[in-house]
Amino acid sequence: MRRPFLPRNLVLSVALFIVVLVVGVAGFVLEGLTPVDAVFTTVSAVTTVGYTPSRPLSSPAKIFATFLILGGVGTGLYVLGSLTDFLVEGGLHGSWRERKLWRELNKLKDHYIVSGFGRVGQRVATQLTDAGMPFVVVDTNPETIKIAQDRGLLYFEGDATSDVVLEAVGVKRAQALLACSDSDVKNVYMTLSARSLNESLYIVARAGDPDAEQKLYAAGASRVVSPYVMAGNRMAHLAVQPMVADYVDVMVRGHNLGFQIEERVVPHGSPLSGQTVGEIRHGQLAGGHVLAIERDSALVTDVNDDLTVVAGDRVLIAGTPSQLKNFDATAT
Repeated sequence: MRRPFLPRNLVLSVALFIVVLVVGVAGFVLEGLTPVDAVFTTVSAVTTVGYTPSRPLSSPAKIFATFLILGGVGTGLYVLGSLTDFLVEGGLHGSWRERKLWRELNKLKDHYIVSGFGRVGQRVATQLTDAGMPFVVVDTNPETIKIAQDRGLLYFEGDATSDVVLEAVGVKRAQALLACSDSDVKNVYMTLSARSLNESLYIVARAGDPDAEQKLYAAGASRVVSPYVMAGNRMAHLAVQPMVADYVDVMVRGHNLGFQIEERVVPHGSPLSGQTVGEIRHGQLAGGHVLAIERDSALVTDVNDDLTVVAGDRVLIAGTPSQLKNFDATAT
């Protein structure tokens, strides 16, 4: 997909100027001038340099030349004005920035699309940045787009319910879409549009109203999150079992324990396929742990060393950074 980088009035003015030149050359050729003389005479007329044709012009040709001079001067001033506006408004810088943006968008692959850059979307962007994941922010609000720009994030100003916008941000190459809008209706439409364009896309959608949860799942969401439900559960856990809540936080972040919990998908052709959990723990994980396996949408939490891993499994693993690095290096 391409997008014009020059303003419409500048393109139109240049097109009109070219039309005037073509008409002028054609008119002088019909008058009997050679093509070279016709071109030279036309350019001389529209630039008003006062060149005299190689032979006297007929009366109709003089009238034609008069209108040609007027048309050339008028369109020339139009081009000059449009070009001045383009430069004064930062057109060159804006054009360069847009070209850079589109180059970066076209390079995205296996990335995340954060649609809606309010408080939830900004928090999501922070988490993805900390995790080193590639992502693009999509929003229609110029103020939130300015926030993304100031933070140095890749962004696209547009409505993510539109197929054109989703294709522009590489939805067919993306790994996941996070529908973070504060409008349940928008999130439903985003989910429908994204699912129709990419059947394998992982979609996490925000639901403000509990009734919207089922609609989002019906639209194709992989997971639905309600900030209010999550906040309520979190507050209850902190009040009733604060130690459990704190321990889970530390386990997920992993910063204070020296190890991390992450998930991986076993690709087809991977050496992991056909191996047991015990073999993976002592081999690719170099002493790390397999905590859970998701297979055919069913979560297996009672993982023992005899369980065989197959292609397509989503594996939850825990280990030190070096163990996880060794796992990634030997699992493909």
